[in-house]
Amino acid sequence: IDKLINKSLSLFVFSFMSFILISLWGTLELHTAWLPNYITPLSLRGLLFNFIIIIFSLGLSILIYFVNSAIINILSKFTFFRTKILLKCYLSILVTLFLLSLTQLNVKTKIENLDLYKTREKSLLDDVNKETNIIVIVIDALRADHLPMYNYSQLTAPNLEKLAKDGLIFRNMFSHAPETNPSVASLFSSTYTSTHGVFTTVSGEKLSDEALTVQEILKENGYYTAAFVANFALKKNLGFGQGFVEYNYCLPSKPHEKELFLFKLSHKAVILPVYFPQHYYLQANLLTKKIKAWLPKQNSKFFLYIHYMEPHTPYFAHPYNGYAFSRDSEEFVEMIFSRERATKLYDGEIKHVDKSIGDLIDYLKRLDLYDDLLLVVTSDHGEELLDHGRYGHQRTLYEEVIKVPLIIKFPKNKRRGTVDSLAGIIDVAPTILDALNFQIPKQWHGKSLLDTQIPKEEQYVFSEDINPEDTTGEVKGECFSLRTHLWKLILSTKRDFSPSELFYIREDKKEFRPLKKEAIEQILRELIVRIRSTAVKDRHFHEKIVLDKEALERLRSLGYIK
Repeated sequence: IDKLINKSLSLFVFSFMSFILISLWGTLELHTAWLPNYITPLSLRGLLFNFIIIIFSLGLSILIYFVNSAIINILSKFTFFRTKILLKCYLSILVTLFLLSLTQLNVKTKIENLDLYKTREKSLLDDVNKETNIIVIVIDALRADHLPMYNYSQLTAPNLEKLAKDGLIFRNMFSHAPETNPSVASLFSSTYTSTHGVFTTVSGEKLSDEALTVQEILKENGYYTAAFVANFALKKNLGFGQGFVEYNYCLPSKPHEKELFLFKLSHKAVILPVYFPQHYYLQANLLTKKIKAWLPKQNSKFFLYIHYMEPHTPYFAHPYNGYAFSRDSEEFVEMIFSRERATKLYDGEIKHVDKSIGDLIDYLKRLDLYDDLLLVVTSDHGEELLDHGRYGHQRTLYEEVIKVPLIIKFPKNKRRGTVDSLAGIIDVAPTILDALNFQIPKQWHGKSLLDTQIPKEEQYVFSEDINPEDTTGEVKGECFSLRTHLWKLILSTKRDFSPSELFYIREDKKEFRPLKKEAIEQILRELIVRIRSTAVKDRHFHEKIVLDKEALERLRSLGYIK
């Protein structure tokens, strides 16, 4: 009887271990890190693959069984072990549980390779509701490829990386314009530049009252809408305050105009002029301090828009010592700065704003607001670092200028992973409303990133740069781009720019090798014309605000005007 029990127990343990290994290594909808894809068993290849997994699992189980038996023979010599059967039971369960936990550490569930172009999970609606607090953070001039979660080699943003692990990382997120005002107008109104009519940052176009903004919709639904903005260009009288109950327009602590003559003199006479951020914008740590003072006073649900200025030019050294890269002295840029030095300062600015965002997130956790928060982090545009021979932005539509980060953290961290689908700034507002189960306005151009079913080959992002005035000596004209997963076409009427450039973006991610593919270019060109025509047809009435001398000088100090 003892031998029968022993054999039966051994057979049970062996079968149980084999079942666990087979289940984990392929026959269920799970796959380990060393398997590139889960192969459906309903195919000849799938059956063959699973048969190999079964044989491998059985072999491993046999090996474990013999090793187990050898260990038992040694341990059974000690008197405190009653029988081999009891010891075999304990040890087999222990080994199995250990293998199970070890394998699960490497398991990749479907969540890590999300395809959001499928029907969303109903469980998401259980945690995101019409009472959820919302924060949208825009980090000015932040290009995606200088963040660690976008495969950058430097650890520029440890706090954002930590946040990204709590949510979704959109790897192909794009702005629709290469500068702040048109991009933020698209963020709020979910429309293209040709529709909302805010063409540039320096022309003074006002966001029309006809534009229906996400903050207006949320305000009508009981949200307290507030903004803390450090970018001087986003003035309230330019329409960016519409829909906000509270619009905190945070100016630099020291006026630039009073010291303009001294600044100009120093820039002409000294190769390394001294700069301090209080002349240009409110620093990230000071903006965060204002937000932290505001948060405990909120007793109702809120929508909070935060616009940090770093890493926009000037790029300051940290800690502040007066050393910076500034467009004020652009004639000296090539003599003073190599790309490596400018990039180091730019990365330092990212670390600086990341520290402030980390401070804000820690404070949200202390207030017990973080877990149930819908938090969006993105940028209005990227930045050129001599990628195509220039510094700054607002002149081109290359990847370094329009490819930006997008991280969305849902309440209870309900969705986590990476998303490869193409997304744009105009998709942020519809996604917020969809997450709250609000209806998305029909006049919006954007789509919800939670509940769309667009095939990958039909996805695209349209961007445009319309400059009716010559403000920097080279930007007057129009520029359009269409980005798909495989191709990118750029059309331009600007002086000294190629009228058309076609890139096979899948292999030429830095856009250095324009191709001549007339058939493909024609298809993309026709799509650009169709999108632009529709956007122009829907154009809102807009007026222009005359910028005063102080505004022009501040914009000049930030590099928007020569």
